[in-house]
Amino acid sequence: MSNVIDSVSYDQYKNIPTADEMGIKTKIIFSQEAYLKLLTLIKKTRDLGSETGCFFVGRQSEKNPFNIVIDYFTSDFRCEDALISGGSANPTEKVYNELNKKLKEYEKNSRKASVFHFHTHPRQLHYENFSDQDLSTYAKMAFDNRSVNAFGILGFPIPNAENSNGISIVQPIKPEKINNIGSANFFRFPNIYYSINNEIYKIGSFQKRYDGRKYKQNSNGTIVKNAVENSTSNEICGLGINPNNGEKIKDESVGYIDANGTFCFPNENLNITFGSMIEKEENLLDK
Repeated sequence: MSNVIDSVSYDQYKNIPTADEMGIKTKIIFSQEAYLKLLTLIKKTRDLGSETGCFFVGRQSEKNPFNIVIDYFTSDFRCEDALISGGSANPTEKVYNELNKKLKEYEKNSRKASVFHFHTHPRQLHYENFSDQDLSTYAKMAFDNRSVNAFGILGFPIPNAENSNGISIVQPIKPEKINNIGSANFFRFPNIYYSINNEIYKIGSFQKRYDGRKYKQNSNGTIVKNAVENSTSNEICGLGINPNNGEKIKDESVGYIDANGTFCFPNENLNITFGSMIEKEENLLDK
C-alpha cells in the first residue's frame, strides 16, 4: 500500500476551496436511482463497519452543460483487509470492465464522461476527512484519464452525531504525478443535488463547527496544491441528525426539469421540505 495511506493533511471543509470560490458554476445532480445507490452504500458501511464504494458516471446536460447528471453506477468495490481498521475498498476487474464499457458508449457518441470515484469511511481513524491517499488517487485518475472529468466522493460519519453521515465531492484540476503520488488543484462542491419525478432537491446541510482531525503533512510533498487556510464556506451536506441542534437534516426542493429537459433552479435557497424521498432515506438509514 502507498506510504501516504495513514496520513491526513487536509480538512476538506477548511483547506479545500469551494467551486464558487474558484468561479465554477457546475451543479452535480444524482438521478433517483443513483442517489438511492449512494444511500445504500452508506448504510452498508454503517452496518458492517468497513469501507465500500463504486464508480458513478455522469453526463453533461444537453440543455445546460454546467449541470452534470449522474445516472450510472458500477458494481460495488471489494473491501480488502476488512478486519483491520475498517478495510480499504478497491475496484475489482468486474468493476473496471463495467466502467470501461460505459465509457466506450460515451466515446462512441462523442461525449465526455464524468467519472466519480465514490467510497465510504467507517467510524474509525481519520473518518471525517479524505485521506492523503484518497486525494492522491483522484489526482492520478485525472492525470491518467484526460478523456474524462474525474471526481472523488466520500461518504463519512459525522462527528458528535449518531447514525449521521456527511457527503463531500471534490474535483482535481491541473493534475500531476511524481513517483506515483498524484497532486492537483482541488475544489469541492458544498451543494449536491438529486432529482425525482422531474423535481430537483438539494441534499440537506449544516454548518461545520468542529475541526477535522489532521495529522503530520506527508513527506512526499503537497497533494492539494491550492490549499487555503480557511475556506469561505463550511457547509456540510448531511444525512441524519444535525450535531449542532439535534434536529433532522432536511433536504430542500430547489427546482424542476421542464418539458424540454432543462434543469431549472428558480426556488434555490427556499426551505421547502418534502415527504417521499425523506421516507426512503429513513428506511435506508434505520438501525
